[in-house]
Amino acid sequence: MNLYLRRPTEQDKVAVLEMFHEFQDENSRVHGCFNLDTLDYEAWLQQNLDYEMGFVPDTFVPNIEFVLVDDTEQLIGFFNLRLALNQRLLDNRGILVILSARRNDRRAMERQF
Repeated sequence: MNLYLRRPTEQDKVAVLEMFHEFQDENSRVHGCFNLDTLDYEAWLQQNLDYEMGFVPDTFVPNIEFVLVDDTEQLIGFFNLRLALNQRLLDNRGILVILSARRNDRRAMERQF
């Protein structure tokens, strides 16, 4: 299985929302830029663009939100790349990359990496 990163698009809406609800149903944590209370896909896409350009809340840092897909364009997970770190993040291990993957695809990903 080959995996690719790309920015989410309007065409991904159904698949992203299904994956998001799958994470919720499994009580799996979704890392990244989701407002878990009111997931508005179009607002999320715009927020991704804003965050990438540096228009972020005070405690956040600029970042790029990707979807992780396989060769068939099946969504596997979310991949968040932070473009900077702030003191809060540095105090909390300074992680630049955040990955949330579907439970069923995690084993395949482990073999890939």
